[in-house]
Amino acid sequence: TQSTWGNLERSNFSMGKKTEATLVRKPWLDHVSDASFFSLCLLSIYFCFKEGAGNAILLWLVIVVVGIFLVVHASGVLGSLFSRHCLSSRQFGDPLSSKITHRKFTAQFWQLVVHAGMAYLEYQTVKKKDWLENPHHLAPIEKYQNIPVDPEIINVYVIQSAVWIVTGLSHRFIEAPHKDYYVMYVHHIVTLAVISVSRARGFHLYGLIVFWIHDISDIPLDIMKICNLLRLHGMSSFFITEISYFTTLGVWVFQRMYRFPFWVIRAALIDATVGVVDGHKTLCLVAAEQNEPLDCLCCRVSAALLSVLFCMHVFWTYLLLRIAARSLFGGEDAHAVGRDEYEGHSSEEERYDKSHREQPKRKVK
Repeated sequence: TQSTWGNLERSNFSMGKKTEATLVRKPWLDHVSDASFFSLCLLSIYFCFKEGAGNAILLWLVIVVVGIFLVVHASGVLGSLFSRHCLSSRQFGDPLSSKITHRKFTAQFWQLVVHAGMAYLEYQTVKKKDWLENPHHLAPIEKYQNIPVDPEIINVYVIQSAVWIVTGLSHRFIEAPHKDYYVMYVHHIVTLAVISVSRARGFHLYGLIVFWIHDISDIPLDIMKICNLLRLHGMSSFFITEISYFTTLGVWVFQRMYRFPFWVIRAALIDATVGVVDGHKTLCLVAAEQNEPLDCLCCRVSAALLSVLFCMHVFWTYLLLRIAARSLFGGEDAHAVGRDEYEGHSSEEERYDKSHREQPKRKVK
């Protein structure tokens, strides 16, 4: 019912101001989520120290925080200049002059920088092997041959640990909560769990591929959201938002709905069985031969966690398709639909939108 929905005010990282969002808060879920998140943060840091990267994780935590701070303020200044000088006509209405839209823009921009930077770093490691074409090579058979984990993969894990910890804290305490607040929070928790489980038994390759699939598919999504915030849609903007939407949908479906379940999860499920598949011993078979039952157990836990992530991918795919259906077939404004489906309502934004939809009245002499 309407009475169960409250306006939650949350400080925003970019400006230190407050914004409004519609969200049903559940105290018991907050407590469980917070306990899980902070426990996994500590566990991730513990594994960094265990791998000899204790100083590195502390350094990267500082670098990520400072980097986000600088990107937020730089994008805020440059974005405002671009909006004021290039998008000041009535059809755009200087979108970043709205404080809430400005904060959303800077928050989305730093996420784009993080996703692009991590995707590039991960690809430099992924392209050296045939892991994407041959998922059975993800099994950490090398650990039984006393082959150490590639230092580049360890570095990716350290940086990703810092990124997920900082972004998780930002999501929990700083950003204005969206309608999928709890889904995203659980996504952070499950991802940190995947990081911890994969590191505990040397399944680093699984984690690396999961990182890369997530980051590479988030890049066009970030660009689409930024274009939507700037109101770059319709013929006057050469359909930039619409093109970015269909690009996002294509990349998202391929990476998250095809490659993730049919390559990564399938490989994990195969390794969770005891036998020989396609001429290769499964991880559980090798673990049984090496008397390492925990490896098989962790492989099965990893497969379960990856399946949970996939369920969230299905949910977000549904939201993307709903946005298309309402915009293309329902004739609704794409900017408003995106806000309604994902972000929640803000009275300030609604007043701003209304003021720019209304045509000025001519004086009658």
